[in-house]
Amino acid sequence: AEYMGVSHNKLMAEQPQLFSTRARFRALGRALTIDLCDVDGLESEVATPHMTVLFRPEGFHGDAEALAAAEAARLSYLGADGTRLVSFSLSKWGQCSDLIHGELSEMCAFLRRELAVYNNDAKPRPPHVELRNRARPSHHQ
Repeated sequence: AEYMGVSHNKLMAEQPQLFSTRARFRALGRALTIDLCDVDGLESEVATPHMTVLFRPEGFHGDAEALAAAEAARLSYLGADGTRLVSFSLSKWGQCSDLIHGELSEMCAFLRRELAVYNNDAKPRPPHVELRNRARPSHHQ
């Protein structure tokens, strides 16, 4: 089937794949992240795919106040009981990562605004997920 001279397969190839997540928080290293381990169909070489929301040198492990504020902001964004799924699409960004687009990107911007007091990241990067391991340089001659 063709539409305006463009094949159906070509149109489908240009449509970004949609993913969805429960958008649950996870403290990882020095960051507060949205855990993307629950995303069906997400091809990742990384053990714990995630989107960083906030970053600070001391991290967030054990900071009950920050974690409670983060969960309150998450529920404020999601509404109701906080169980609905948040959709997003991806586009390649550099060697290892993909940019996050759609509602999950909007949710990240909302959370960064609501939780700015807990953030120590002077230049937060756009919402993204690392999916590919860095290519290791070959030592073979």
